Order: sequence, then C-alpha cells, then structure tokens
Amino acid sequence: MMMISAIISKITVCRRKKVCKKAIKLIYDGEYEAAAKVLHKLGSHADDQKMCVNVVVDKLMNEGKYKAAIEAFHKLGTFSDASKMSLYALAQAEVESGNYLKAIRTFASIGTYRDSEQMLGYYKARMYEAEDK
Repeated sequence: MMMISAIISKITVCRRKKVCKKAIKLIYDGEYEAAAKVLHKLGSHADDQKMCVNVVVDKLMNEGKYKAAIEAFHKLGTFSDASKMSLYALAQAEVESGNYLKAIRTFASIGTYRDSEQMLGYYKARMYEAEDK
C-alpha cells in the first residue's frame, strides 16, 4: 500500500512539473489568458502557481524586460504574492523612462529587496549630479 502511495505521489509531482513548464512558457511568450488556464490546472497547489509566475517575472527582470514583467504581474497577479518583485520592475521601468524621482521613491519603498538599496543610492547621486549642472 505504501509503495502505491509513493508511485501516485511521484506521478502527481511529474504532472505538476509538466503543467508548470507549460505555464512558464506561456507567460514568457505573453499568452496570459492561456497561462491562467494552465495555472488553474494546478488547483490547490498555490505555491507551484506562484513559483511559475515568479520564475518568469524574475527571468524577464534579469533580461531587462521590466515592462513585460509588470504586464505579467498585472495579468497574473492573483497567482503571485511577490509585490516587491513587481515594484522593483516598476522602479527599473521608471529609470528607463528617465523618471529618477519616481524610481527613487519606489526603490525606497521596497527596502532590501535585491539591490534596491544600492539602486536607491545610485539614482539619488545621479539626480543630485543632474541638479548641480
């Protein structure tokens, strides 16, 4: 009986991994509605749902695709509780747009997430340099 339970558990984990892999690809490709349907297949496995969204958003941010990361959060926010991650992406998008003051405020609001403290100091210095010119 215990052997059957272990086999069923392994099959379930394997299926969840396949579903996550499919969801990750859909999210990365910007197919959010299809991704949401796939994520719903994970049912009560909220941690897996969050992991799928967070993996893609983190990848997008590492690639400098901050606006795409923000869009993924807006479309799939119910599957993720990573508000600091989305704020970080927003701050980086503000930097790309030249809105240093907004970026500084956003970096300040997320404290020690990733390199937010360093970014805060860096962009404050850049803003002061621009004022001195």
